[in-house]
Amino acid sequence: AVGFPKLDPAFDGTWTREKLDAFRRGLGLDPDKRTVIFTATWDRSGMSAVDRWARSLRPLTDKYNILATVHPWTSGRYVRPIRRTKGVRFIEDPDTLPYLLLSDVLVGDSSSIIAEFCGLDKPIVTFRVPASRRSVPHVLEMLDRISLRVDSADELPAAIAASLANPGARAGARAEASRHMFDRLDGKAGLRAAEVI
Repeated sequence: AVGFPKLDPAFDGTWTREKLDAFRRGLGLDPDKRTVIFTATWDRSGMSAVDRWARSLRPLTDKYNILATVHPWTSGRYVRPIRRTKGVRFIEDPDTLPYLLLSDVLVGDSSSIIAEFCGLDKPIVTFRVPASRRSVPHVLEMLDRISLRVDSADELPAAIAASLANPGARAGARAEASRHMFDRLDGKAGLRAAEVI
């Protein structure tokens, strides 16, 4: 195992506090609000929960900075309402890492970005989705351990508040999952991969 080169800039000094603060200002995020990032996998995969939150973000924008990113194949019927929601910044950038670094909580389903957020050791809220032909049982078990699970958008305010109040909850499970998925997160995975190649 070499690690996960995509996460190297989070650990090798690339994204300094000053650089992140400048990025936050460039996005126009309110410095007095905590930031929540929503993510979803492809809606036709059978493992997405985008239908449960795409039209439910507006009330959350009063209290939080809201970022959103979805699988690039996600249907327009979900992308359009997210883009149109006042106070939501829809992420177009293929490099989501700085947005993850700025976020305090992630809300997702079974998107691979959850793994990256887990590697950053931050609280995660996930929607339970029915098992499908593409589901991987040990991944579902991992989601049960590393994230606070919800079934509907109505549960989000309480789940986000609980996650912010106790960000260390599930830290042990996140650390174990990160070791399993990434081996080491030290900013040198790309160098190890190059050596192997």
